[in-house]
Amino acid sequence: MELLDLSQPVALVLLGITAHLTDDTAYDIVGRLMAALSPASFLVLCDDTEVIRPAEMREMIRQWNEAGENPRSNRSPAQLARFFDGLEMLEPGLVSVSLWRPDAAEVGAPTAVDDFGAVARKPSL
Repeated sequence: MELLDLSQPVALVLLGITAHLTDDTAYDIVGRLMAALSPASFLVLCDDTEVIRPAEMREMIRQWNEAGENPRSNRSPAQLARFFDGLEMLEPGLVSVSLWRPDAAEVGAPTAVDDFGAVARKPSL
């Protein structure tokens, strides 16, 4: 069995994960994971917001937390940006994931969704 060589750059991919972590632990967990990775590693992270359709997203959270055992919460784009502190964010930055480097569409344009994300690189030493 081969293992990851963490002395080489890798990507930490957290898609829809941090919403299940409370604020008092989420930033620390992601920070510790990134600290363990070599320079030039990447963080790919996205999660729900309440920017595009706030009432509907708050209702989704209410229903999820009422029915589920692993509670979740939405974060603002500013709160999501904190996960990237100290990293070099790639263009176009923290945006609605449907607008992150969208391919040309044959029909219509991409529509913003309440899931914001970004990709960032851990600086070289």
